[in-house]
Amino acid sequence: MQVMNTHGQTPLLPPPIGDPMAKREPETYKKKSNLGRPPKRVKMKCLVAKCKRVATTRGLCPTCYYAAKREVERGNVTWDKLVSAGLALMSNRRSDFMEQFARSVDGKGNK
Repeated sequence: MQVMNTHGQTPLLPPPIGDPMAKREPETYKKKSNLGRPPKRVKMKCLVAKCKRVATTRGLCPTCYYAAKREVERGNVTWDKLVSAGLALMSNRRSDFMEQFARSVDGKGNK
């Protein structure tokens, strides 16, 4: 059975199997989402009550983070105390070296 195209001119035949020039059906295409990137993060407000800026590091905006970091470096407070007071979040970042170390060694030098 030949199927005619919408103009009634040439018959429409299914493309041969394995033909690289054959058009693919839309459902065979996979949606390219994020292309291997991590999912986008939700923007959250800085943990400091009077601050209205967007948090970037440890739940603080850059201005508040550097103020807290300066106090930690001076020895006036520790990150643990700031976390327990609700003024910062725990650090969840690990260096690339530590990530590779954790994957290759169990932390005690044993493979």
